[in-house]
Amino acid sequence: MKTIRSCSLFRAALLLAATAILGVSAALAQSGGVTLGNSIIEPAFDDMTGTPVFIHETQKSPFPVKSNPRAAAPIYAVEYPVQSSIPAAEMDCQPTNCDHDNVIPFPDMNYGLASDDACRVFNGGNPCSQLKGVEILLGLAPTGGDFNVAWHAELVFFTAQGFRDGAIDTKITTLSQLNSALTKGDAYLLDTPITFECSPAPKQTYDRGVPEVIPYP
Repeated sequence: MKTIRSCSLFRAALLLAATAILGVSAALAQSGGVTLGNSIIEPAFDDMTGTPVFIHETQKSPFPVKSNPRAAAPIYAVEYPVQSSIPAAEMDCQPTNCDHDNVIPFPDMNYGLASDDACRVFNGGNPCSQLKGVEILLGLAPTGGDFNVAWHAELVFFTAQGFRDGAIDTKITTLSQLNSALTKGDAYLLDTPITFECSPAPKQTYDRGVPEVIPYP
């Protein structure tokens, strides 16, 4: 099973400065993306500390971007099934408030084949599985995480074992938790060809945005 490593790019002594810049709050991260001008800001978690943070993506940026793999850092999207007991409102993204990860674009028997047309309509008429929500994890330099402006998307899915032993009911917000789930066989990684650009944003910027509303059927 693949295990992820985190590399430190800056000294952890910058943590206090980063906290001020990011507007980190001890409360849970809000759910859903917001738009502000030509930008989208979304909640996420610092994968070294589990602290809620916010990330900013300019809609005019190329998507996906071309980047040397060595110049990109991983960003993880943990995909939670509808069977999870975690309240959807506590997740970084839900199908109706973020413009990505709205459904699993292929049928996954653990998550269940969509039983109605809503998922398939949203997926271009193709078979799919529904999601309750997604947690986003990424590294920040001041806390010793693997950080870069270019981010390579990695999806995290729960295995049948993760469903049986209740792993789907636990929020994964740190790299150590993710590595543990992978090692135990509760989850697996699905690599994607997507690399995009985003950067940390202060909470005040997120608060100024207009909430995204996705017309999920």
